[in-house]
Amino acid sequence: MAENKSAPDRFWPAEKVQAVADKLYREMAPSMETEGEHLLAHVVADLMAAHFQIVEALMAGRRADQSACDLSNALKNQWNVQMDGVSRRLEKLEKRRRNPL
Repeated sequence: MAENKSAPDRFWPAEKVQAVADKLYREMAPSMETEGEHLLAHVVADLMAAHFQIVEALMAGRRADQSACDLSNALKNQWNVQMDGVSRRLEKLEKRRRNPL
């Protein structure tokens, strides 16, 4: 049966995303000369940090999908075993009915 895995702590909460965006901007800022370049650096830093958070969310979704698939496969296998047992019992009953003794 599939294991029930609880969601791990988020590595990229909003506070960390903002801190990383600020750090990225501070690293880019010295090479920016115009106001437009500084604005672009802010946007790029925000997008890069948000990308890290989005990747984490996608990976969490993938783990959930994999768990659901594993559970579905386990249930299918269990159902197949049960139906095999039912089929065998029905075959025995049919043989007895054809040949009472």
